[in-house]
Amino acid sequence: MKKFIFILAALLCVPAIYAEDFSRQVSNKIIPVSNKYLLKTYGFRPSAALPQEPSLWDSFTSLFTSERKEAKQKALAQYIYNMYIVDAAKGGQTPKYLTTQYTGVLDPLYRSSFKNAEDAESFFKDNKTEIQALLKEYFEKNLHLTYNPKDKNNEYTLNKYIKILKDTYNQNKKFSYMYGSGAINTTRLSENRKNQLSAMIKDNNIRNKNLAVIYQNTDLSAMLDNANRTAAHSSSKTYTYRPLKEECSACSYTFCKDICTAAQNKYGQYKILRVYQLYAYPKTGYLKDSQGKNRFQKPEGGTYPLWDYHSASLLVFEEKSGLNFTVTDNFLLKEPVSFQDWINLFDKNTTFFTVVPFIRNGNTENSIKEFSEVPSSYKPHPVRK
Repeated sequence: MKKFIFILAALLCVPAIYAEDFSRQVSNKIIPVSNKYLLKTYGFRPSAALPQEPSLWDSFTSLFTSERKEAKQKALAQYIYNMYIVDAAKGGQTPKYLTTQYTGVLDPLYRSSFKNAEDAESFFKDNKTEIQALLKEYFEKNLHLTYNPKDKNNEYTLNKYIKILKDTYNQNKKFSYMYGSGAINTTRLSENRKNQLSAMIKDNNIRNKNLAVIYQNTDLSAMLDNANRTAAHSSSKTYTYRPLKEECSACSYTFCKDICTAAQNKYGQYKILRVYQLYAYPKTGYLKDSQGKNRFQKPEGGTYPLWDYHSASLLVFEEKSGLNFTVTDNFLLKEPVSFQDWINLFDKNTTFFTVVPFIRNGNTENSIKEFSEVPSSYKPHPVRK
């Protein structure tokens, strides 16, 4: 009898012991793969599949079902779970804002329907019980840890992560990352994968020379603002085009699509974990380079017009010594470089960066045409001088 009581008491003590240092135990599970923390997070693996857009009826009826609510619960639970993982891998020193060191943690939110950070915070408060139940499930499934929703330390951590999300959103006016010193600890890309990547960049450049991007506008002045194009809402539409090789967002899109197509179901060959479109935005005015100038240099010589944003491709590879974050940018670079080196091309004090999981988009692809398909009536898209 005494032996039974002793065993029962020991079992009852387990949650209390767990509650004291849950973050430390997460860290212990991550340490063997601290340089490969994305292996343990929720994110979008490279996919060449084109998502099916919901019909108007599906969109309408979803407003009256629990499907949207459950999707938002999962998005927040996965964001919090990812934060636990990255914090553990980075040593538990959470910054005031989400920086580029936290690439990947926001992945689940890009498919959510949160309007802003206040919406996410309010939803979290109203659905905390369900979100913590999901966290418990995620940890038991992926890390074999018992997450205790009643632990006050975990309660504090959850509130901290929601505050960081809110503060970062309000700082950048969107779900995005701010520059952080030592953006990503990278490992060298293997020569084999570097050669694969260089060959794909060359092939992508050749194809892009034959493609154009089609736009519809009614406000001619808006055409000059690449980051603020608005769809036409009248019967009198102005159709314009620009060579795809002159549009950084469309150019990075086609490369992301190409590498997803090549790498899909070939993880052993490419070892690619994530594919992102990477954006740089000015906090005010126009983008500035590392010298504080508004004009960026072309690799072949000369300068570009003023930029109100810039886009490139961010690829996350798994190497033997850890993760490698590589950027391909056909506008500024002749060959792939590290994520940190790409960030160093910009004035860090006036630029913020957004890392967006690559997801194929039907509307985007419908706007990309062969030059032979562009009607002669379409006018060239104006360029800011």
